[in-house]
Amino acid sequence: FKPLAALKPTVHVDCVLDAMLTNAAGSGTQHVVASNVDDNPYYKAFSALIDYGFALTILIGFWWLLLIIAAWIRISSSGPAIFAQERVGKHGRIFTCYKFRTMAVGTRQAGTHEVSSASITTAGAFLRRTKLDELPQVINLLKGELRLVGPRPGLPVQDQLYNAREAIGVFAVTPGITGWAQIHDVDMSDPDKLARWDADYIAIRGVLMDLTIIIATGLGRGKGDRTLTEN
Repeated sequence: FKPLAALKPTVHVDCVLDAMLTNAAGSGTQHVVASNVDDNPYYKAFSALIDYGFALTILIGFWWLLLIIAAWIRISSSGPAIFAQERVGKHGRIFTCYKFRTMAVGTRQAGTHEVSSASITTAGAFLRRTKLDELPQVINLLKGELRLVGPRPGLPVQDQLYNAREAIGVFAVTPGITGWAQIHDVDMSDPDKLARWDADYIAIRGVLMDLTIIIATGLGRGKGDRTLTEN
């Protein structure tokens, strides 16, 4: 049963009973109930294979592309090629996330939806559109701070998003480079909506869903977080 349960969400009758008793008062809020796949060794093995396989493929097979992108960033605008930024990870722990720099040096530390598009460099516009700016996060994959698929990590200063996610248990899982909300154009400009999408993903995730998200991201689904003037 466990290999099949790793593919798609399943639910034990006890989980249904607990959910019914917990919400007996009838709050009117929709709840997704499913068994936790983190306890499934087949799902854990699949996740590790995808995460480390992707990271090693990029570092070994496409190191030359990383160098070309880094050189382009340095030539086209002043400042470092790699942008390091604190993000909120599993259990609310802070970690340093690495990306190719897409904005001018000195841009204020805030959510992308709070920053003007005028801050985006020429190279940065292309990197953001093609999602190539995310490639340095393979370092975070190898360190176990990110997964390939999961809720996108927010900034420590995004209090509303932090509180919304903490309230519904989003921090129980490792964040990801791409996610269910992102391929449906749900971004950090609506923290409560994003937290609900994240919670739904956590409840119904499985091998098939993660593969769907990876393929959709590769095909260009999702625009990423829009800047202030794009909202």
